[in-house]
Amino acid sequence: MGVSQKWEGKEQQSKRRVHPDGKTNTTEDAHMDIERLIAHLLPQIAETMRSEVQALNEPHTWYDDEAQTHAIMQRIGHLVAQALAEQEGSGLEGSSRPCPHCGGEQTYHDQHHSLTLLTSVGAITFAQRASYRCPQCHTSTYPLDGRLGFCHAGRTSRYLQELMGWLLAEEPMATACETLQKLLGVSVPVSQMRRREAESSR
Repeated sequence: MGVSQKWEGKEQQSKRRVHPDGKTNTTEDAHMDIERLIAHLLPQIAETMRSEVQALNEPHTWYDDEAQTHAIMQRIGHLVAQALAEQEGSGLEGSSRPCPHCGGEQTYHDQHHSLTLLTSVGAITFAQRASYRCPQCHTSTYPLDGRLGFCHAGRTSRYLQELMGWLLAEEPMATACETLQKLLGVSVPVSQMRRREAESSR
């Protein structure tokens, strides 16, 4: 079972209440079911280890063992982060919410705008984000983005941006990109690295 497949629990419950009817002030439960999350991940982690360690059946050195261990850590890290993203829900706050821009009232619009975030463990997708629109100032907001601190992160996670900043302070841009690829297995576009360098120099 892939991590993108949903499991019964918080995620399924969220899906059953994603469209407020205007009569009930439905708000998504932000509680994370840790035990259900672990139970969902364990079979996938076991399968990941099984497939990766299988490559070591041939004659190999400790270098191969260690390299394979890092590959396993990267894949498991991505599984865990993606599962956590799915547990975060859509950010639904009911049929309406105060507009943070003009003070009016935003109304629920839809959940059709996904977000794919480049992180230290690879690309993580938030498939459903509740959006709200204000009829007065015509702005749209995503409560989930604000709750998880995405508002100023763009398409790169703040944690990865921090790692990029540390590397750029010590290495040329091309070397910093190669370092991230080697250590994390994450390919950061030069354009994003350049943007981070410009922000750090302000």
